[in-house]
Amino acid sequence: MPKRRIKLVERTVIVNIGGGRNTDQIIKDAKCLKGENRIAYIDSGISQKNMPSGFGNNRISILEFFKFAEGVSSVDMEDVWKECNANYRGCPTYEDGLRFQEAFPNAQIEAPRIFLPESPWCNEKGYPMALYLWGDSKARRIDVVDEFDPDYLFARRKYMPIDIL
Repeated sequence: MPKRRIKLVERTVIVNIGGGRNTDQIIKDAKCLKGENRIAYIDSGISQKNMPSGFGNNRISILEFFKFAEGVSSVDMEDVWKECNANYRGCPTYEDGLRFQEAFPNAQIEAPRIFLPESPWCNEKGYPMALYLWGDSKARRIDVVDEFDPDYLFARRKYMPIDIL
């Protein structure tokens, strides 16, 4: 039997997406936060142009987080995509991540969170970028990254099979 590559889901959450509120509006609101929810850094590449959001009606996205099993020494995008697309799961969107950091601001302080969409934005050097939420007790950060530590928590969407509805 092959060794399990991921640990069980760390957390399942529901976030509201859509409704016309786009990435630029979400980032503008994030810059205004004060106190313990304050955002110390937001990568300049995070914009409606690069990471569009807000399309469609208000709806929910069910997200779960996983990490790679102990003993996995390196993780690349192909590894993450493979795990995201297993068993009624799918890749998250940038909007999922941006809305997650609003709804659960302390979660990225507990552990770094990665949101790697199926078709990621590529930076000026051509590297596909994942949304990277992290922070500490003083401030949070909304960043982008193209390399991952296997100990990060990776987001994936959870879909409901139609036969149970």
